[in-house]
Amino acid sequence: LISYVRAEAACAAKSLKYALEQLDYTVYLDVHEIKGGNDWQDSLNEAISTCSFFIPLVTPNYGETLWTNREIKLADVLGKNIIPVSFISEWPPKCLAIQL
Repeated sequence: LISYVRAEAACAAKSLKYALEQLDYTVYLDVHEIKGGNDWQDSLNEAISTCSFFIPLVTPNYGETLWTNREIKLADVLGKNIIPVSFISEWPPKCLAIQL
């Protein structure tokens, strides 16, 4: 599962999804997997609960938005393998120091 702030990393998320699929990984990306009429919150919760790897694209506002903060905390609580991809110079970001 790729987690990201849409306004900051939508293109990077799509590119990473494509690259991982070329290596035969199945990748959950919200804009491709959540279908109209489905509850997007339930869909995200289910995807995080069942994913093997959680990949946050850590941009300046990642973890500061309500949903990215919830997503990474759920992944952490569930003991998911978290593989951050950083787009920032400060590491770890203050808002994510506990999870990463």
